[in-house]
Amino acid sequence: MRKDILALGMFVMFLGLVFLCVSRIAIEQQWMMIPGARAEPTDPVERLSIQGDLKEGERFKVTFTLRNFTPYSLELGVVVNVTDPNGYSKLYEIPLSSSGTGTPLLVEPFPEDIANYTGTYKVSAEGYDVTLRSLVLQRKGEPLYPYSFIFPVGIAIFLGGGGISLLAVKMRARAQLSKRKGLRNKRR
Repeated sequence: MRKDILALGMFVMFLGLVFLCVSRIAIEQQWMMIPGARAEPTDPVERLSIQGDLKEGERFKVTFTLRNFTPYSLELGVVVNVTDPNGYSKLYEIPLSSSGTGTPLLVEPFPEDIANYTGTYKVSAEGYDVTLRSLVLQRKGEPLYPYSFIFPVGIAIFLGGGGISLLAVKMRARAQLSKRKGLRNKRR
């Protein structure tokens, strides 16, 4: 019985599985600005509009910066309208609160969504009792797989380990068959 070769085959198969798992490690990308999808007027305004190209399934986020405001405002907020290439609009209301020093604070995070269609998305934002300094459309970068080159190596190692294990099992079977043949010849 070739238990040592069988153990070697199992170890090589395990090593192949480790390589396969490592090859699928993903590194998440940060938010990237879409080229041309940024509005920064010289004077802050209450309403800004931008547009940017997105592909179906991409994650996107709308960010903006605000100018200081009068702390006595009752209703503070920004309404963001995102229109997809087919003309469907989605409204996001982002309430703001006052820090007491005239600096607006976000109550909710910036709106994020997934693009349903490929094409040009139009984004407009309007501030209530607050003026906008800039409006930016960002997309989430695709995850990177830096070890993807190891995938075929992992498959080859795994199959090699399977072959070694199979060879060990066959060697054991052949050894038993030859012993049986030897016993038969002696009995005759």
